Amino acid sequence: MKWIGHKLTTFAIYYTISGAPIQSLLASTSSILPDGIEMGPGRVIFRKHRGTSHNPLLWFLTLPVLFCLLKNMLLEIIPAVPRAHIPEPEDIFRDHFRKVLPFIKAQRVVLYLTPEEDRLLLDGIKSTRNGQRDCLLILLLFQTGLRISEALSLTPSSIQGFEGKPVLSIVGKGRKPRLVACPERLVDKFKSYAYEKKIGPNDRFFRINRSRAWQIINEASKRAGFSKRVYPHLLRHSDAIERLKQTGNPKALQLHLGHSSTAMTMRYLSTLAQEDAVRINQEVSFDV
Repeated sequence: MKWIGHKLTTFAIYYTISGAPIQSLLASTSSILPDGIEMGPGRVIFRKHRGTSHNPLLWFLTLPVLFCLLKNMLLEIIPAVPRAHIPEPEDIFRDHFRKVLPFIKAQRVVLYLTPEEDRLLLDGIKSTRNGQRDCLLILLLFQTGLRISEALSLTPSSIQGFEGKPVLSIVGKGRKPRLVACPERLVDKFKSYAYEKKIGPNDRFFRINRSRAWQIINEASKRAGFSKRVYPHLLRHSDAIERLKQTGNPKALQLHLGHSSTAMTMRYLSTLAQEDAVRINQEVSFDV
């Protein structure tokens, strides 16, 4: 047990002189290691120890103690730095897919209705019992590009003015407000409808749910004899394509539709670009 007494003596002497408990413990513990280092005030002594201090069990038991002491000393000197989070492989894939997905969608061709097809849609539903209301719904979706939830929440108080022209004040996805351009003729039709049906300023124009709105548009497409599927969001795409054709401004269209990312709006530009590519290539002639 000679080495135990030696270590206690080393700790007591170093602590008395330096007053540092961690360094004193490190100085006393180091002497039990092979070729251990005994530290003193202003000096470092390398010693060769024999006997019990060379026991392998004591060597391995001392290593974690020294590691903890060294860690505590470093934390006193170096400011604590939080450990960086190492994501799991599935997290990396999910984040990458979330970033890439909008750009993948931007390359897709978007289906839409032309103004002529929209007129056929209206003609097919005018004669129904609620034809006036249903025509207003289809016109609203086609000429403003509102989401179906935004269209169904529209009230007379939503109709406002901007620089002498009518706009719709909409609270869209994520509770984000925006102003949406609306043709004057359509606004006049809505005002006449509100007066005729005695709709209050805060009452909804369309007192139906989303399912009924889908049914109305589906019935109108069947009456018009369309083979392709027609749904509310298709009318939103149709408005976006028509506006991009007339303005050629993707950024203005992004703000009009309330898209958070430009990549979502670029799919309409990609659709028109692919159509132009077909028209250009159709002009190629072959002599054979």
